[in-house]
Amino acid sequence: MELILKTQKAHAFWVFFSLICYTFIMKTIIFCGGHHNSSIPLAKKFKNDGCNIVYVGHKVTQKRNRELSSEYKEVTALGFSFINFVSPKFYKNNNPLKYLYLFGSLTWSFLILIKYRPCILVSFGGYLAVPLCLAAKILGIKIVTHEQTVTMGMANRVIAKVADIIFLSWLPKITSPKYQYVGLPLREEILSIKPRGNSREFKTVFITGGKQASHAFNQFVFDNIDNLLKVKDFRIIHQTAKNSQNDDYQKAQSFMEKYGQSKYWAFDYAFGDTYKKVLSTADFLLSRSGAHITYELCYLKIPAILVPLSWVSQNEQEENAKKAVEFFPCVILNEVLLTIDGFKKSVDDLVKVCSKKKTYGNVPLDATEKMYLEISKLIQ
Repeated sequence: MELILKTQKAHAFWVFFSLICYTFIMKTIIFCGGHHNSSIPLAKKFKNDGCNIVYVGHKVTQKRNRELSSEYKEVTALGFSFINFVSPKFYKNNNPLKYLYLFGSLTWSFLILIKYRPCILVSFGGYLAVPLCLAAKILGIKIVTHEQTVTMGMANRVIAKVADIIFLSWLPKITSPKYQYVGLPLREEILSIKPRGNSREFKTVFITGGKQASHAFNQFVFDNIDNLLKVKDFRIIHQTAKNSQNDDYQKAQSFMEKYGQSKYWAFDYAFGDTYKKVLSTADFLLSRSGAHITYELCYLKIPAILVPLSWVSQNEQEENAKKAVEFFPCVILNEVLLTIDGFKKSVDDLVKVCSKKKTYGNVPLDATEKMYLEISKLIQ
């Protein structure tokens, strides 16, 4: 009995000692924001240093779409802790209820930060990061934020006022020591792909509308799949996402059964080796011009038809697309012209663009290392 009591006391001591070490010795870094893709390479580096990595983000895709978000699936697959969090897009309108909602999110932010005691908060923009950054500033926690788009979003404009460093993917128009041009952190699977030349045929198209995909893109494929596969002889790789408000994913699966994966390969979301295989296989893309896919194509030089999302804040996708023409062969297509005729014309235009011997610019590829070094200085 005495031996059992001694064993229990020793166990209790080590549990208590481990908790103290975890809280006060192991450094915790909280990552937040709406763009998890570019945060992952940085999170991995700090995890390798022995830091505890915690992600704060959306567990489900949208308020009315109860499917698990790509952010949640990818982050948890890598073994990082994940906290589900919601916050209002308070800058969209002056509805008083939004400010009440923001107060709730701010209170929630305090509770998270006090519980985890992070040495730094790393934001990757988006409205979700705003209350967390405001709370971190009040608590005296270091803050850095990264802007992925050509034009700074509304959320990052607010966060920039309280951040210690603002990292930028594109050359800044503002000259300030707080602003550092580093580029966009690219994941290992992207960097492992060799940039493309102009020698490929235009046979395999990767159709993607971003993490949440695009119902308009999905509908275009479903309405024209016979024409695309049989008449035009394309092979289609199609990211549909999963949405509890429509049956796009289920339709795509039925088409894949009908035509076979060798002609039509559909999935909800891809990352890691699967995403590498997709980009290595595709001859060209039909894509939105979101921050991550645009930057990835700037590096890989894969030809693309870019269809900017028209209603996003600061018209950022249109600006991304305009910038993209400097870095890889692409054409811009207005979504209202996304018909079989509009698509065919865009493919013809893209072939002409690729036939020109144009020298394209290159984007920085060392953003992860630069951000890692600067953040390391802040948390020493």
